[in-house]
Amino acid sequence: MSSRVYHGTVAAAGPGRAARALPWFLGALTIGLEITYPLVDGEALRLVTIGTVVAFAAACVTHALVHRGVAWALGLVTVSAGGGLVAEAVGVRTGMPFGAYSYTGSLGPRVFDVPVVVPLAWTMMAYPVLLAARRITRRWTVLVGAFGLAAWDVSLDPQMVGDGHWTWAHPSPGLPGIDTVPLTNLAGWLAVGVLLMALLVLVLPSGDLRRRPSEALPALLLGWTWVGYIVGNVFWFGTVAVSVVGGCCSGCWFCPISGCCGGTGREPCGDHGSLPDGRGHHARSGRDRPPGVEPPPTAPGASAAAAGRRTRCRAAAGARRGAPGRAVRASAARADRGA
Repeated sequence: MSSRVYHGTVAAAGPGRAARALPWFLGALTIGLEITYPLVDGEALRLVTIGTVVAFAAACVTHALVHRGVAWALGLVTVSAGGGLVAEAVGVRTGMPFGAYSYTGSLGPRVFDVPVVVPLAWTMMAYPVLLAARRITRRWTVLVGAFGLAAWDVSLDPQMVGDGHWTWAHPSPGLPGIDTVPLTNLAGWLAVGVLLMALLVLVLPSGDLRRRPSEALPALLLGWTWVGYIVGNVFWFGTVAVSVVGGCCSGCWFCPISGCCGGTGREPCGDHGSLPDGRGHHARSGRDRPPGVEPPPTAPGASAAAAGRRTRCRAAAGARRGAPGRAVRASAARADRGA
């Protein structure tokens, strides 16, 4: 009496429940701190500002760590926080590319005249913006991501200047209704954003577009930040112009994302092309394939081998369920002969 032994790879165990819950806890803490922000002032406001950035950045890094691995998360922090620190240090010392500005010392310890919390702010926004830009398009991820970062700063900068965290030497000319932040800052954010997103795209793999992990938390934090700036500027800060201009800049970028980022995702929303099939080709259904374009070639015997693998998998599953052993083994043997 012979028996067939089936060998296969065992899927690695995914992150535990506690690990998956940690980013959500930090995300909830971020939202709670942002709700508290307009309700406090003085030293409490300063601490809430720093705490919000730390919690937001921690939520993003732990989400990347849990769902994408240590190397991916380390690359994210190195490029975003490191790149942000370099850009800010150069900007403070030379005025390039943002314009002449300086920090007041209210945001805590500094490195190269840049508060330590500032590079974390680059990380906290670079992560959800990168994921969202990849949802929209594969071809223009860098440009879309750079615009997303710059659109966020349109609302952020006037608020931080108003709270006294940094000052501009020449704040005009600025965007309509915003007379505290120069246009050079927007240009600088676009330039640095392009470089930063290009590095992130180069260093961080996007993975299989059909099996991408959930991005609901980064999308939630991104949307909450957009809505929070609009509501806060209208009802608490008295800066309606910032709400309108910043809301429009972020809205024209975020609204297309809102339908793309909630779940596990398939292909990017903006590129209605095909998905890679693992051999460098693009897998298309028959109705989607352009006229005259043939499907990618299949190696001789590949179809039979694939059929054999499917049959063996069904046989193993049937054996586990108690299916008749003789019929199962006979089917697997026929598949092997056909391969």
